[in-house]
Amino acid sequence: MHTVNRRTSEMNMQKENVNFSTISFDEIAGNGASKVTNKFIVSDKNMHLPEIFPFHPYIMDGIVFVMCVEGKGKIKINLKEYDFQKNSIACILPGFIIEVQDCVENFCIEYLFFSYNFFSDMRIFLNADIPFKIVQQPCLRLDQDEVNILLEYHSLIVKRYTNEHLPFYNKIIRNLLRALLYEIMCIYEKSSTGAKLFTNRNEEIFYQFSELLVQNYQKERSVAFYADRISITAKYLTKVIKTVTGRKALELINEMTILHIKALLKSSNLTVLQVSEELNFSSPSFFGRFFKKYTGMTPIAYRDSI
Repeated sequence: MHTVNRRTSEMNMQKENVNFSTISFDEIAGNGASKVTNKFIVSDKNMHLPEIFPFHPYIMDGIVFVMCVEGKGKIKINLKEYDFQKNSIACILPGFIIEVQDCVENFCIEYLFFSYNFFSDMRIFLNADIPFKIVQQPCLRLDQDEVNILLEYHSLIVKRYTNEHLPFYNKIIRNLLRALLYEIMCIYEKSSTGAKLFTNRNEEIFYQFSELLVQNYQKERSVAFYADRISITAKYLTKVIKTVTGRKALELINEMTILHIKALLKSSNLTVLQVSEELNFSSPSFFGRFFKKYTGMTPIAYRDSI
């Protein structure tokens, strides 16, 4: 099992100054993943999570299924913190903001990474509520039977992957992947999350807001925008979010924005001006004031910090 001290790994990544604004197919393909095509990546060994996912906010470009096979840690997905431990699975969709919070030295994973186009070409037919369930609860704890089934699929895919001269090779790999994805979707389908299980109107409004926030925070940062989409007043939305989370709606909107800015500043070659334009700020000066208000640092100072 491949493990690395967390702090050492973190310092090494800072020194290397890897250039990416997202965790993309190319970054993972070039980071020790040996089972790689131009369409998907499958881990062929247990991987230490921080070697793939850095300890600062980043944005996912693609669809990733991650299973923890050893150890435990904490990961934040779209502002919400999850305990990610042995026998847990995470489904990460394009645009999700991810931040690894902490992990023990033996925190190891197995994973599948698909380009969005390849996943679309797989023609996986989902029940309409599954994407919503994933947004609502991207991390799930599995029972041992579910874990064993997924690991058996994963192991078989890795074994068949290496035999490129096998008759019907592409069809075999594609259908094994499709079967594994349906197994994962089955787990989410059976999960207790979902719109049908709201216990009150406040919870329903909160999850409507959460879904809209993930889709729109890069361009829309007013409470009124989200309230209008839910067909309630901004004042009422603020009250509901405060009741459910203990925080104001505007705080959550701004936190999503700050996380995205940090990801771009730390891991892309975009200038501060380009970052401000990417996040739809009216001017670089307003962008600078906004960032300093919530972090106590200028964008340039944050980029240069360790």
